[in-house]
Amino acid sequence: MKDVLRIAVKDIPEDGLELRVDQNEPRFGRAIAVARNGDAKGELARASFQLLAWPDRIDVRGLIEARLRQSCSRCAEPFLQPLEREFLRVFLRSMQHSDEDDIELSSTDLDRDELVGDHLDLGVVLEEELVLSLPSKPLCMDDCKGICAGCGAELNHSECTCGPEPDHRWSALAAFKADN
Repeated sequence: MKDVLRIAVKDIPEDGLELRVDQNEPRFGRAIAVARNGDAKGELARASFQLLAWPDRIDVRGLIEARLRQSCSRCAEPFLQPLEREFLRVFLRSMQHSDEDDIELSSTDLDRDELVGDHLDLGVVLEEELVLSLPSKPLCMDDCKGICAGCGAELNHSECTCGPEPDHRWSALAAFKADN
């Protein structure tokens, strides 16, 4: 079976190459399943690429669109996280340095990779960009109230049953009676 995400550099035409895949492509489907916490089912996920070959580099512009099943970091309820990520990756045909060189990277270097060999693996690019697009603390909604630490009530749908906690610093005043 041909891996559509592995592109031979020589096969990229002068005017560029466009490629579209969805979750039915095996490698993209596996990456989506990992991002969905093992759930391969769900909403449509798709990605598109535009590849442009230059004498010294290959530019890869892409877009990933998906809805991923996540668990809210506050209330633990499952929800579908919409995801849309545009990206640009630049693959340099040769990076002029040795392993012993100290290299200081600038912010413009962060989207640059070295092209190793004569093939470009877009599956690796998809996996990396997918991981980078996931929120570190997914929320089902911006104002999610979470779970009460005392009674365990899910505060988006029910009220807390905990009574007010007395402030023990003031307990000595409870015995105090004012004389009028």
